[in-house]
Amino acid sequence: MHTKLLFGTAGVPNSTVKKNNPVEGVKRIHELGLDCMQLEFAHGVRMKEEVSSNLRKVSYELGVPLTSHGPYYINLNAREQDKIDSSVERIIQTAKISDLCGAESMTFHAAFYMKDSPYDVFDLVEKSMNVIEERLSRLDIEIELRPELTGKTSQLVL
Repeated sequence: MHTKLLFGTAGVPNSTVKKNNPVEGVKRIHELGLDCMQLEFAHGVRMKEEVSSNLRKVSYELGVPLTSHGPYYINLNAREQDKIDSSVERIIQTAKISDLCGAESMTFHAAFYMKDSPYDVFDLVEKSMNVIEERLSRLDIEIELRPELTGKTSQLVL
């Protein structure tokens, strides 16, 4: 846990020569004198384990902590149970690869209100979060889950 405010980029910095390479992104963050980098899994989790282990090593060696952002298409308040189940799986999948990369925390948009009361949505999200945390614990994955606050009035605000 850090005691100071860290500054970094969401994703690989634009000035990185190999733009889709998170290892090179961490090196560039270090060169720029920034503090951290957020791994962007906004459109799905696509990273090979070999890349994640190299990323973990480089971020540790350079002292550049990592966080991650889960896919945008998560909704723990979906009308269909299979969509909620898929959202839970996306969060767990993101947590797994983030943990392999050495990320300290992961953020994601938890739910949309969909005309439901904020209290009902909060209760439903809380139940899903308990399931997710229990499964991650069984998988021995220690990553802090951080549902993201948003400015959109249709998305859950925690």
